[in-house]
Amino acid sequence: MNFTPFEVSPKLREMILYITSRCGSREDFGATLLNKVLFQSDSEAFVCLGKTVTETEYERKDFGPVPKQMNLTRQKMTEDGDVANKTAAVACYVAKQLVPLRRPNLDLFSPSEIALVDQVIANFDKKTATQASEETHGIAWKILDNYETYPIAAAFISNAPPSAADRDLAERLAEAHNWKI
Repeated sequence: MNFTPFEVSPKLREMILYITSRCGSREDFGATLLNKVLFQSDSEAFVCLGKTVTETEYERKDFGPVPKQMNLTRQKMTEDGDVANKTAAVACYVAKQLVPLRRPNLDLFSPSEIALVDQVIANFDKKTATQASEETHGIAWKILDNYETYPIAAAFISNAPPSAADRDLAERLAEAHNWKI
């Protein structure tokens, strides 16, 4: 589902509350790590479940994919009393944190969606924002310009180098179709 620039996705809003309630005690859990968990959750859900958890689109930003509605969503959640904003000095940066002020409405999500998000949270549990970036800065992120839509189907693109069989197939196809490689 696509939302206009003035609408906030209810599923994104509730998932932000869920993730921050689970990870908010980490001093270094700021905007970057939140965005990583959201993106990785949506990417893995797209591959495993055929749809994203938050029903939101992402765009490329300097530190990785970010929900297009993130700024508006954070602002609305703050205005509505769902979260408070907090900053924490961490190593060489300031983490912009959201502190949940109410429980998330998990009725919007299936048990398999929550289980998948929990797995992603566990995967990022001990990782810094820099370490987490290694997982979300794949080929698709590298070829997009800032603010371009990050297609969630890019989750299917492998970041592994092509195998010998892949290169052989590419060479045969290029020869058959007169492509330059």
